[in-house]
Amino acid sequence: MCTNLLVIGASSRSFAESAYRAGMTVSAIDLFGDRDLVAVCQQSLRLARDEYPHGFLQAAAQLPPGPWVYGGGLENHPHLLDQLAAVRPLAGNTGRQTVLVRDPDRLAVLAKRAGFQFPATFRTPSGVPADGSYLLKPLASAGGLGVMAWRGGLTTAGRGDACWQQQMSGQVMSASLLLGPRQGELLGFCRQLIGHRWGSGIPFGFCGAVEQPLQLYADKVRDRFHRLAHLLADELGLRGLVGVDFILPRMGHGETPVVLEINPRPTASMELIDRRLGGSLAARHVAACGLRLAGPLTGQPAYPKSVVWAKLILMSQQPVMITAAKDSLLDASLAATRAADEGCWPLLADRPCWGSRIERRRPIMTVFAAAASPAVALSRLRSRAEIVRSVLHDEGYPRL
Repeated sequence: MCTNLLVIGASSRSFAESAYRAGMTVSAIDLFGDRDLVAVCQQSLRLARDEYPHGFLQAAAQLPPGPWVYGGGLENHPHLLDQLAAVRPLAGNTGRQTVLVRDPDRLAVLAKRAGFQFPATFRTPSGVPADGSYLLKPLASAGGLGVMAWRGGLTTAGRGDACWQQQMSGQVMSASLLLGPRQGELLGFCRQLIGHRWGSGIPFGFCGAVEQPLQLYADKVRDRFHRLAHLLADELGLRGLVGVDFILPRMGHGETPVVLEINPRPTASMELIDRRLGGSLAARHVAACGLRLAGPLTGQPAYPKSVVWAKLILMSQQPVMITAAKDSLLDASLAATRAADEGCWPLLADRPCWGSRIERRRPIMTVFAAAASPAVALSRLRSRAEIVRSVLHDEGYPRL
């Protein structure tokens, strides 16, 4: 029975909040230690950047016993996952499973069996066009970090940790799956907000997402994801929340999607679906991993199911100080923009502690918006992002 849960990752806030709504006693370790994470945790620890990721082992030993869940980036450290799983029950996928699912050759076979396309992918640059039509992608990466257009200039030496993958045109998307024994459920789709236009400072960097109603997509598209979900669950034994990054060709919603990679853990865009559903995806993840909850859902906000949510991770283009006065002004300014269909969900998250100094090109906080359509949700998100930036920055800020 799951009463205590430890959440670890670069950022732990969204999953910790979801677990808290499910009535779990939450502990967490991440790189930020934001106020809203601390608010839902019995105990929380902030890991220094130079201690990431191996500092998680020592930090976890200081927290109450119980199962644990990992978030983005840690799938790139399978030995660490297995070390921690040896001393705590893991509610998630093992190090071996992450290695299997992150192998491009294996993934290409699974994707094609489920009816998807998969980009041409090479393990060396030999014969790969150096005209920008291929991407150089680290095999151990998250959020688009380290991805670049391939224009030559590197040797094959020392690049066993990367692949060269054909760039595909279309909408960058993610699918959220819930996997269990004989279970493969498609929870939702999100359009990903990627790159410089959204202020990441990283060409292929993840900056946020906008949920897309499932009914907009042809049955054959959704059916492919159901087939992929069952393959991942039945053949690789994946469990719990799993993300699929894919490209939807611009020709239409009935076109064959292109699978890019599998994220074998809860992803950053899943909290948008969590808000729409109004329950706790953390509870469903833990249950799918074979752990039983100790009690009913608690602390569940009021919500309408007819909306879609959007989020944007604001990045700092100059150093920013977080003060109580700025926080109060942010709350007052955004309260005036709240729409009825957004219920009582927070419009800001990942809020730094007062007195924090956010350096250039670091995440400041996350902004949310909801509406009946993705277009209106995105418009509200842009407007709110400008309000937040105008409060936090003394000088003018480039418009999105």
